Amino acid sequence: MNRRLLKIRKQLAKPAFLKISDEDFLKRIEKADEILNSCSLCPRKCGVNRNEGQIGFCRQGRNTSVSYYSVHKGEEPVICGGNGAGAVFFVGCTLSCVFCQNYQISQQSKKGDFKILTDTELADIFLNLQKMGACNIDLVSPVPHIPAILRGLFEARKLGLNIPIVFNTNSYISETALDLISDIVDIYLLDMKYFSEENSLKYSKVKSYPETVQNAVKSMFKSRGDLIYKDDLLAKGCIARILLLPNKAEEAEKTLSFLAENEIFIPISIMGQYNPVFNASKYPEICDFISQDRIESVVKFAEKLGFLDIWYQNVEANKIYLPDFTKANPFENV
Repeated sequence: MNRRLLKIRKQLAKPAFLKISDEDFLKRIEKADEILNSCSLCPRKCGVNRNEGQIGFCRQGRNTSVSYYSVHKGEEPVICGGNGAGAVFFVGCTLSCVFCQNYQISQQSKKGDFKILTDTELADIFLNLQKMGACNIDLVSPVPHIPAILRGLFEARKLGLNIPIVFNTNSYISETALDLISDIVDIYLLDMKYFSEENSLKYSKVKSYPETVQNAVKSMFKSRGDLIYKDDLLAKGCIARILLLPNKAEEAEKTLSFLAENEIFIPISIMGQYNPVFNASKYPEICDFISQDRIESVVKFAEKLGFLDIWYQNVEANKIYLPDFTKANPFENV
């Protein structure tokens, strides 16, 4: 390989947040902090002043709270590889899913349950994960925490952070927030739960979910649609996670059709791990598990649409991928 091509290849593999100037980075941080004066990071647009301690739907203030972080092997193979992803599990969420497996930190947490971190402490978490051999920094439920994440990354990169950033999101994010993280995030690990507003309102207490998420996915794909691998690990790109709900699997097929119709042929992760935890028992129609036959039928449907890179979980996944955040290691049985 000649020097010019080698230089291009190294530049492509370089994490995005290392490529922008300090000046640009600081402008993004300033804009993000200004948004907190009347928060619009998610499409709910609560409009609360988080800089003054007001709390919106996500129950977060100016700084961030992290429930747990560690090298984690529960993500897709191209995300966690051999060493594992550097997962950072943030507190709070922009949705209110009745079946959330992380409900202990997404919805049940109260003020004082978790320490409020400074920017330096968050930067230290990122750096510690890198020292532990993490393949990347895997930001789980990051939307309410974008300003703090930007501040933490800015400090961490000055101290040697140099691994990719994964935005592990429910995809319920505003265009304003997406603009802040463009050219910062390397990989979008995006989630698409519903195709119908009826189901999103009933099970996650959110209006306009389908249209909002579909527009967000289009933006993510435009930003990071081209896949770039480094040593069998995804260095840049998008992966769509599609959760199968009991008696609602047609939602997944409609979502896959939407992606195909818009030529968003990104890797697909068909998730059969649904477990009727938290408040799912109040909804008999989803108080069940997904069958292996239904999982495989959705996989075949994706193949017929032309998707080439497909991961899927077997039916046993509903017993495996269930964390307990009351424990020091929530994933000790995973």
